[in-house]
Amino acid sequence: MDPAPGPSGVSATGASESSGKDRITAIYRRFAGVRLTPTKIPNVLDAFDQAENERSDAEEDETESQTEEEEEGAPAPPPLTTRRTRGACTPKIQPSKRHPTRRLKITPFVDSGSDSSFDISGEDEPSDEDEAPQPPRKRTCSVRTRKPGASGGWLEDNVPPVFDDFTGSPGLKITKPTSALAYIQLFITRELIHYLAYETNLYALQLFNLANENVDDIWKPLKLKEMARFLGLCMLMGVTKNPTMRMYWQTNKSWHTRFFDMFMTSRRFQHIGQFFHAFNSNAVPVDNTDKLIKVRPVMDYLRHRFQEVYYPMREFCLDEGTMAWRGRLSFKLYNPSKPDKYGVKFYMLAESTSGYIYSFEVYSGIGRTIIETVTSLMRPLLNKGHHLYMDNYYNSVTLTEKLREVGVYTCGTIRLLRGAPKDLQQLVKSKIDVNTIVYRRKDNTFILLWKDKRVVSMITNLINADTKKVQKRKRVRRADGTLVPFDRNKKRKQELILVHQLLG
Repeated sequence: MDPAPGPSGVSATGASESSGKDRITAIYRRFAGVRLTPTKIPNVLDAFDQAENERSDAEEDETESQTEEEEEGAPAPPPLTTRRTRGACTPKIQPSKRHPTRRLKITPFVDSGSDSSFDISGEDEPSDEDEAPQPPRKRTCSVRTRKPGASGGWLEDNVPPVFDDFTGSPGLKITKPTSALAYIQLFITRELIHYLAYETNLYALQLFNLANENVDDIWKPLKLKEMARFLGLCMLMGVTKNPTMRMYWQTNKSWHTRFFDMFMTSRRFQHIGQFFHAFNSNAVPVDNTDKLIKVRPVMDYLRHRFQEVYYPMREFCLDEGTMAWRGRLSFKLYNPSKPDKYGVKFYMLAESTSGYIYSFEVYSGIGRTIIETVTSLMRPLLNKGHHLYMDNYYNSVTLTEKLREVGVYTCGTIRLLRGAPKDLQQLVKSKIDVNTIVYRRKDNTFILLWKDKRVVSMITNLINADTKKVQKRKRVRRADGTLVPFDRNKKRKQELILVHQLLG
């Protein structure tokens, strides 16, 4: 008596699946210790492709056996369903060799005379017995093609960009001070001095309590007036520089500065400097990751005062600066091209006309992207129509487009690898004639190349590619090395003198 078709079909399916898994496992073991290189990758793909073809042949044989059993009167298997795939395709696809990198699921061919039929959506449809089986159709997919002459949206037209008008109201937000001291007190306020005096006294008490020593014999509480004098003497040390700190209090020497011993003794100044503090050390969290937490309150206060006192003009400049420092610091940088080779780097956003620093940020080694740094500095100035000028350290196509969405327009040099079209990147490698200008435009963004001694690349959404010819000025120096100022009317005066001499 013949066995039932159901169990035999299940066992055959399980055997084919187990054999397919064994082949895949053997391939993985074969190439497990092999370091893949461009020359070895085709071997791996061919092995997988061979295993796939063998599995497809096994499934086809299994389907033919099931079809013969159905013709003998066995119950037909339930209708099969396939996974929905992209593009228009037909489920009746015969096994064929595909590209080794494209894993296409092969479905068994079903005879039109059988009762089971299926489509790509997995729904049952009635089959026509008189209809002959159609030949398999090739799978078609929609392919996105570029328009002729277009390169990622970059065009060669010179349409002027469009930008919003400036809506800010620049100028002082307070009454104009009448003295130099009043200008300093706009930023170093009474509240800031009081805060520094409180934190310094707190730090001194914490140290003495930890050492179990008498505070009255060594330290006297710091008053507001003493802290103001301490800060004033620190500023004066930046004006009159001496090799050592003790020289400022030597009264019998030629380099003596009388203001130091008038306001504070040398011992008191050293004690204040020893315990000077701007943050409670006991309040630092255990899981703290901010390396600037002990100066963060003072930094935030000064940044707030910079933005509260004055609103700048339309044009801004973003650049970095260095504060000289040779002590022990984890985020201290070394730059041999700077005058101060060792120091702490600042990102500074300044007004172009006056140099007024509107905002700043200290680099502390935290992994922040350039786009995040620029947007955080420009956050109080969004949607006002400001113009921002930067160098190629900051500029990129992505940054220009993101700042334009929030009402900030940029201009400056750029590294072509940061989003420039491929044809311009290839053009730079070739030979370009002097004074040649090549440009591309995408929406409101222009990228320009200009050849002088070398190729200069620029990105902007403020101007187009029009140029203006200017007069080349010759720099003349005097005997002492200073530059002679350029006189625009010099040539005209020489012509008038020559005419008077001729008429004379």
